[in-house]
Amino acid sequence: VRDTPDPGVPGVMKLVIAWFNHDLTDLANALAAFAPHGSLVTVICANKLEGLPKEESKGPCRFRLIQGDPTKVCMLSEAGIEEADSLIVGGIECLDQKRADTFMLAMLMALQDTCRRGMRRTSKPLHVVGQIRRQETVQVANHLLERLGQGQVTAELLQPDELVSGMMAQIAAEPNMAALLTDFIYSSEGRDLGLRSPADYFIDPEEPCSFELLSELCRLRDHTALGYIADGSVKLNPLAKSTRKFNKDDQVIVLSKG
Repeated sequence: VRDTPDPGVPGVMKLVIAWFNHDLTDLANALAAFAPHGSLVTVICANKLEGLPKEESKGPCRFRLIQGDPTKVCMLSEAGIEEADSLIVGGIECLDQKRADTFMLAMLMALQDTCRRGMRRTSKPLHVVGQIRRQETVQVANHLLERLGQGQVTAELLQPDELVSGMMAQIAAEPNMAALLTDFIYSSEGRDLGLRSPADYFIDPEEPCSFELLSELCRLRDHTALGYIADGSVKLNPLAKSTRKFNKDDQVIVLSKG
């Protein structure tokens, strides 16, 4: 799911990638397909890197490479972490679980040092996307994130083994799910599963709004409402008559034409 920019408003993003592998091809292709036009992607990698677009830009993204240890605060600063929107920690899936989690925790500690020094130049929280391979690491990572806290960092630490297991179970139960999941994950053409602000549909934050009304307002813009995210929880296919006062932090989950 990606955050769809408002119509007519450039959704330019500054992304920093801490990469611990030799090949960036898959992630570079995904960013070229899905990242907002004009986005700047800065990759920090200590290895000789393959798969980084040789041209200045690929699709909507501009890529640049910094050679160095991604866990070093000085490298993060050189990459522009002070003004970045998101940090992706990747390339650790090929490592053994213990080593992969060690790199992830090292990145969180480097971010902790960055925040402690007051290096961030924007009030918008840095969004961190990474992986946790072992269940016992989750508690340590959550502790570090709590210490970062105070609106400086938000994070999605995925557990790929659980995600893959869940997808395999769904496909085993319903083989046609394979085509559906593949289409949404790998294609940016034809349709877009996105998150929109309730304000995009002129929802009054002072008045309760039913999901039935929200769905109709979405339909007027050729969008299909699937649910919403509120108070950190995902509500899919709520009852038509159920109501909520939507605030600026809520997000509507919609399917729209890409």
